[in-house]
Amino acid sequence: MVGAAKLIADMPTRPRRITVVAMFVAAAAIILTAAEPFATAMVDSGTSLGIDSYFLVQWLAPLASEAPELIIAVMFA
Repeated sequence: MVGAAKLIADMPTRPRRITVVAMFVAAAAIILTAAEPFATAMVDSGTSLGIDSYFLVQWLAPLASEAPELIIAVMFA
């Protein structure tokens, strides 16, 4: 392991577990904070462009939310 993963792995058990749980809680808070504005902005943008909200929610939202992972996977492949 290298970098931040090594720093966390080298910690004693209790501080390591607290750090990992804190990172999960922080990630969940960020996702919950960003999800609603993202969805609202996407539907509002689609409405102003004349795109059906059903199409946006069913097709465009999954693509937009997964695009960063897809780009990274393509780069590594």
